[in-house]
Amino acid sequence: LREARQDDDQLAACIERVAKQLEDTSTSGDRPGMLLGKIQSGKTRAFVGVIARAFDRGVDIAVVFTKGTKTLSAQTVARLRHDLRDFINDDEVLVFDIMQPPGQLTKSEQRRKLVIVAKKQSQNLDRMLHFFAHDYPDLKDRRVLVVDDEADLASVRFVQKRNQPDVEQGKIAEKMDNLRRLVGKLVFFQVTATPYSLYLQPDGYEESGYVFKPKKPAFTELLPIHSAYVGGDDYFIRRPDPDPRSFLFVPVQREEQDALRRPDQRRIREDNVLDSPNTRGLVRAILTFVLAVCLRRWQQAEANDKKKKYAMVIHNDTQKAAHAWQNQVIGWIFDAASSAAVDEPERLRRYFADAYADLKESIEADQGRLPGVDQAFEMFVNALQGDDMVRETVNSDREVMALLDERAELKLRTPFNIYLGGSILDRGITIPNL
Repeated sequence: LREARQDDDQLAACIERVAKQLEDTSTSGDRPGMLLGKIQSGKTRAFVGVIARAFDRGVDIAVVFTKGTKTLSAQTVARLRHDLRDFINDDEVLVFDIMQPPGQLTKSEQRRKLVIVAKKQSQNLDRMLHFFAHDYPDLKDRRVLVVDDEADLASVRFVQKRNQPDVEQGKIAEKMDNLRRLVGKLVFFQVTATPYSLYLQPDGYEESGYVFKPKKPAFTELLPIHSAYVGGDDYFIRRPDPDPRSFLFVPVQREEQDALRRPDQRRIREDNVLDSPNTRGLVRAILTFVLAVCLRRWQQAEANDKKKKYAMVIHNDTQKAAHAWQNQVIGWIFDAASSAAVDEPERLRRYFADAYADLKESIEADQGRLPGVDQAFEMFVNALQGDDMVRETVNSDREVMALLDERAELKLRTPFNIYLGGSILDRGITIPNL
């Protein structure tokens, strides 16, 4: 509890510093401010706090630009509605997606604090410009905070057409600049974990007499790392063996990675999928995940806690053809393991032994408890017999939207959920209990 309070205090102080600096810098120019945070370190929570604090300080409208996927846009709207629900219920705040407005806004709705979410996509940007320029022209004279989430994506792009001397902005960057020109009292706020393209912009620049809006941050505020954060340092910095994090990273051979990228039954066949050298890492990962969920749920039962559901992500290629092949191979692995669990469970003993020894090391290093070998093996076999394994391929907006829960997070249907996907999973989509 003490650590949680310290985390909350540090985050509140960060939010206050950002809000103050945005107010101060907006009076002398239109260069953006930056919130820089590690991947999955709570940047969304922080910028929601910045929006709320900016509203306290007189901002009337917040425009949130998300990475250009329906999934992330829906998740952002759901998160904002959840975090601001008390103010929404009291008719103080209205949150909506620019492509799904709640009908014609009444005069009283226009007087509320507005939070408008838009994908960084051409039609969404056009709709946002039309909203301020034509639908509600009075609103462009209000104080507006623009939050550019994943600000290094699409917001900075310059192109030079063939046989043309002039350099032009990309469409999305240009339309975002048009919004900055249209709204008279605008504060611009960038949020990202990868700021390099933004820092490499000049302080100001002009090309062929046309002035681009500044992209380089006027200030940078670092998001504090909370006490429960697990990131790249935990996985990839070598640590002494007693530290449980020293067991997290397990390399997979390049030959296996390549064999999983395109269909080739000379390298991976259904009849030996559990023992092929080209599936060794994948089989180990999947069966260790199954046992890990069993052990974690046993620990929760022992502590009289609610047993949770868990997720695993498999991601080694962005191509849909690769995902189809990997899905087939994973299906073979589960079919073979499930059949063995029903017909000859002792055949699984060596796979179980490897997974149990692996997990035992890290659990004991973390001073945790685990059941005896025989009890754990029984749980492992029962899990594989139970037909409770869910696997989903996640590589298009349509498919992802169908998998989301009411908070626009990937919905865990059973204790064992495996998500196989590509670049759609790379930023922003929340996967609980991963």
